[in-house]
Order: sequence, then structure tokens, then C-alpha cells
Amino acid sequence: MSRTGWKQVEREASALLGATRHWANAGEREDPDSPHFAGQVKNPQRLSLAELERLVEEMTIRGIDAGKVPVVLVKRSAGAGRPTPMLVVLPAGAWRIVSERFMGDLEEMTAADLAALVRERVVEALGQRRRVAAYVAKSKARGRR
Repeated sequence: MSRTGWKQVEREASALLGATRHWANAGEREDPDSPHFAGQVKNPQRLSLAELERLVEEMTIRGIDAGKVPVVLVKRSAGAGRPTPMLVVLPAGAWRIVSERFMGDLEEMTAADLAALVRERVVEALGQRRRVAAYVAKSKARGRR
């Protein structure tokens, strides 16, 4: 069965990185074309932790060679009408680079400002909380049968 949403996932991931998307047959290992990130985008139905580690290692090698921050963006394909959050996976060393660059900005923020920023930017979590609550309610109902 063919899936059609992967191109949109690659577009969204590229936009998140401030990059442009390589067209499908470009033959590039990096999906987003970014001056700052060596990235790979995946939209699988299933992805093992071992496969994710392999992708991170590959992007780490490419990142070191190109002087870019390695990153893997994953958005699970759960089927029509079932949204999932996009995950950004970095090796710990790359996280240190990113966090050292931006931690000063976070430390200058008040707790209220940080809370407002999180509520504004982390919109996907709201839908996820609703889905988890619905799943828990459904599971509890099943247990009563």
C-alpha cells in the first residue's frame, strides 16, 4: 500500500531546520539542504531503536565531514486521521552544541515567559495528551467488561 504523506513530512522537517528539501531523485543522503544541519527525515510506520541509532551515527559522520550539526527527524506514520508528533533526535554531543548556544537565552527568561513560550510552541503535545487520555479511558472501559 502506497503512502503519500512523506513528502509533506520532509517539507515540514526542512522548514523546521530552515532548509530546503532535496527533490525525490536527487540521490542525496541528506533530505533537507541546510548550511547548519546534516539531516535525515523518516516517516515510517515502525522504526526500531537500533535503526534510529544507525541513522544518527550516519548523520554524525556526515555532520563531522561537512562541519554541520547531525540530526534525524522522525514522524511516525500512524494512519489517516491519527496525527503523531515530529521528533528531533540528536546525539548528545550535538545537543551540547545547540544547548550551549541557546541556554543563555533561556536563563534570561522568567519562569512565566518560559511557560508561555512552551505553551505557544509545543502545540502537538496538546493533541497527544487528548489521545493518551482517550486511550486510558478506553483501556479502563475494556477492563470493566
